[in-house]
Amino acid sequence: MRKGGTCADEQGFAVTSRRNALGAFGALLASIPLAGAQTASRLPRIGIVHPASVEDSLVYKALLPGLVSRGYVNGRDILLELRSAFGKAEALPALTADLVRAGVDLLLVVGPAATTVAVSATKSVPIIAIDLESDPVQTHQPKTPSHIREKLSGYNIFCAALEKFVG
Repeated sequence: MRKGGTCADEQGFAVTSRRNALGAFGALLASIPLAGAQTASRLPRIGIVHPASVEDSLVYKALLPGLVSRGYVNGRDILLELRSAFGKAEALPALTADLVRAGVDLLLVVGPAATTVAVSATKSVPIIAIDLESDPVQTHQPKTPSHIREKLSGYNIFCAALEKFVG
């Protein structure tokens, strides 16, 4: 790894470190306007689903400063609804359904299992999926052009140079 948090991949292109990438993702997420934005009585809500612990995840730790840098403070400008499965994949459907029923404005899900569950749980809530383990195009590829899901976006690092950080 070179100074500045980058390394080179097999073709010599600079590859950003996982921490820098997640920090940038936090800033990106904070810049996305939420549908219905903010009314006088209701704050926009982001539901976060993690297969382990949200509070201990690098995604959450990068998200908070990214939101603050954009002027969003949890509890003042937005509400973060956290759901952790603590290693129990079978808990993901209930956790995700709970957030959808609660009316979150955006779902942020981590990992391929949580992404699959979120895609099945809602057709109306926008989903941002962070999947550092699989190829989301292959995993969630629409069967026909009419099945393209406009509400699913995401972030994937699929680089052999970063495998040691993901594992």
